[in-house]
Amino acid sequence: MIKNIFHKFVRRVYFSLFSRTYEIYTDGSSKNGWGSWAYVILEGPGFRGQQKFLIEAAARERRADCHRMEFQAAIEALRVVPRGSKGFLYSDSRILIEAIQSLPRWRRQHWRQASGRAIFNLEQVRILAQLLSVRQIECRWIRGHAGIRGNERCDHLCREARAGSFTGSAAGAPFSPAKTSKTL
Repeated sequence: MIKNIFHKFVRRVYFSLFSRTYEIYTDGSSKNGWGSWAYVILEGPGFRGQQKFLIEAAARERRADCHRMEFQAAIEALRVVPRGSKGFLYSDSRILIEAIQSLPRWRRQHWRQASGRAIFNLEQVRILAQLLSVRQIECRWIRGHAGIRGNERCDHLCREARAGSFTGSAAGAPFSPAKTSKTL
């Protein structure tokens, strides 16, 4: 009995120290008929408390609103993060964060709001629900344009994508988590 409890404790400590955790920053925007989304994914902090840049991506769509782009950024980022992963998703979109927090209630109500009306961007909401169900991701709202490096980078990538000048993570200054001006 004690041996079993000890092994569970050791396993829990090991996985909390050495398993991968992710920080995901997302953003979406819309201007002049073009919508764009972007994400930045960091791995860590690990055992030594260091973060590692993994990937950033951005894209644009014609005739898309900013809410749809915020949801698309989260969907695209979660598709990159492996199943079973733990982490945090940071967004400056209250609508996205509140929608994610409402997923269990909406599922119980057969994908309807309490008033009986249909859910806005239902197809994206269902995809998000599916992606989040196989990952342990905690979603947090952050203030936009507040100097948080991951959010500022996503905003920059959105502007580049909307202008059609985003060419991948090599474009512009590379993201460096060590230069974070504000930590969460």
